[in-house]
Amino acid sequence: MKKNIIPLLFFLCLLLTAPEDGFAKEASENQLTIIRTALTKGYAEESYSHFTPQNLYDLIDGGAGVYIDAGLVQGFQQRLKKDSAVLLDIMVMQMKSSRKAKGLHNDQKGKGADSKALSEAPEVTICHEESVGGAFTVAFFGNYYFEITILGVESTQAGITLSNEALNRIYKALSLSEKKGS
Repeated sequence: MKKNIIPLLFFLCLLLTAPEDGFAKEASENQLTIIRTALTKGYAEESYSHFTPQNLYDLIDGGAGVYIDAGLVQGFQQRLKKDSAVLLDIMVMQMKSSRKAKGLHNDQKGKGADSKALSEAPEVTICHEESVGGAFTVAFFGNYYFEITILGVESTQAGITLSNEALNRIYKALSLSEKKGS
């Protein structure tokens, strides 16, 4: 009996002490691909950059520490164009936990700004701010944090509408992938 237990205990110890293995990394990279695909529908992709804590300073000079200190695992920045003038600049960040994503959201939203649930997806918490010629949105759900800047629209409300549409597409795509996986 002891001979059978020792290899089993050894295997369990390896599983419990192993760093993030290929399965977890593959699953999270698959989710990022799902998000990227959902965002791109109906838009032309102008640029795409994948980042980790090690290379985020190359993308965000001076502000990367905020995200790294908040628990960034990995993410991407994507610039999308719609029509000739509308530009969506989207940062998607996978955080170490949903608590970390919520904390970053609360830190990054404007002081005194109210967060609310996205009407079509109550699990998505959003905060919109006005910007000249568009809108800036911070959002989170699960362990994902989002920053969406919309420029080139006729009003802030039009920018907010585009942000909400993008977040709805992401939410639906991730929800469908979870249902398929379970």
